[in-house]
This record gives sequence, C-alpha cells and structure tokens, in this order.
Amino acid sequence: MTKQEFRRVEAWLYSIPRMRIAIENLKSELEKLDTKAASPPTWMSNPNAIPVRGGNLDSKQEKWLEFMDEYPLRRQEILQQIRDREQQLAHFEKVMEMLRAENGQYAQLVKAKYIEKVRPDWVIWETMLFVGKTKFYEMRQYVVKAFFDCLPAQFLERTKSGQKIA
Repeated sequence: MTKQEFRRVEAWLYSIPRMRIAIENLKSELEKLDTKAASPPTWMSNPNAIPVRGGNLDSKQEKWLEFMDEYPLRRQEILQQIRDREQQLAHFEKVMEMLRAENGQYAQLVKAKYIEKVRPDWVIWETMLFVGKTKFYEMRQYVVKAFFDCLPAQFLERTKSGQKIA
C-alpha cells in the first residue's frame, strides 16, 4: 500500500460520521422534493394547459412545468446518492465486525481515532488501548490496510472524468 493509498483510506474513515449526516440531509431533501411535487400550486387550475395571452416564458406555470419535468431525474439522483452512502456505511460496519472478531482493540482504535477523532494519538494508546506507541502505530497500519484490502473498489483513484483507475 502506497502512502497516497494509506491517506485515501484514512480520509474515507474520517468521513464516516459526515456520511451519516449526509444521508439524513439527503432524505430530508427527498422528502421536500416529494412534498413539492405532490402539491401543485393552488393558483394553477390545469398544469398541462398552454399559457394564454399575457403569459411569458418566465411565468409561474412555466417554472412549475420545468420543475415537474426535472423532478423524476432529480429524485433518482438523490435516491442513488442515499443508496451509495448507505452501502458505504454497510461496508464499513462489515469490516468493523471483522476487526472486532480479530481483536476488539482494532475496532476501538478505528472508533476513537477516525469516528470520535480523539486527539492527540497518545491519549488513545495510553488511556483507551493501553498499548505502547509502537504497537499503536502497528495497529493503525493494520486497520487501514484491512479497510484497503476489504474494500478495494472504494479506494480506486478517479480520473477527472469520474472513471475509476487502479
């Protein structure tokens, strides 16, 4: 594992708490979008009617019709983002279960360092794990490598076009 890959895995681990918040916000956004789509404006008797004399391209009716045209695609995008993040969290939990089964201290280290963001590191190794500095950094290396090995697709580098490369 290269230094860059190690940093990429650590950055992802640090993002786990934010991912949970992102899922909540996306679900809230989806709810607002669905509510808006289910409640057409009361001023519009027939949203499919063609605007008549006095209307303009920037009218409220036009904006509503544009929203309804974009609604299915936007809804699918949000649902996909929720699924992707939930899948990442499920993968994280699965690797955490594996680490717990191997050695409970591995899971404690991940939780303290990356989820709870306990600083500085010596607090973790002295007061939580009760190990020395060298052992702590060996354990850290092990858990990061475990995530890298278990979730290889998660840590592939992306090109500017969004395609994953090895």
